[in-house]
Amino acid sequence: MVKSEFPLRNDLLVVPSDLREPRVREAGLAWLAMALDLANQEVFSGLNLHWRRNLTGTENNLVLELDSSKNYLTKSLMALPDAPPTVFRRRERFDAAVAKLMTQTTPENLWAALAGQRLAQICAWDLQTAWCEKTGERSTLKTYPRFTDERDFLNNLMEVFEEDIHPWL
Repeated sequence: MVKSEFPLRNDLLVVPSDLREPRVREAGLAWLAMALDLANQEVFSGLNLHWRRNLTGTENNLVLELDSSKNYLTKSLMALPDAPPTVFRRRERFDAAVAKLMTQTTPENLWAALAGQRLAQICAWDLQTAWCEKTGERSTLKTYPRFTDERDFLNNLMEVFEEDIHPWL
């Protein structure tokens, strides 16, 4: 597992009144775009965002983690003919993806968009089931999940959860 941490400025931590706020929407969609970009490079188990308070209780940190461990879901995805090859240099790829993400948003806006949200964790199951929803492949995948963009992924994932349209769409 590789991770990156960012200090959060307490004065900028504001719970959004609406997930449709432009800063929140942009941060959330940038997060999903990063997840898809990483998934197109390598099958991963999970991409997680959470926050924690330091032991002193005075500083909060935003933590982003990429877990590339293999399990029954990732192995089945890896077996698909058009799946990305197993690659190394996870740290470099993750750092590059996080750097790109931070050019599109701030740690505080990511926190506002994702703290306490289901989408703070994107896993192989999410990719697989959203792809099944999109392609209509219910029992066995025939192709590796490759979505048009983050909105395409989110729309299909909301269909899986049988939820109304997401505020970021």
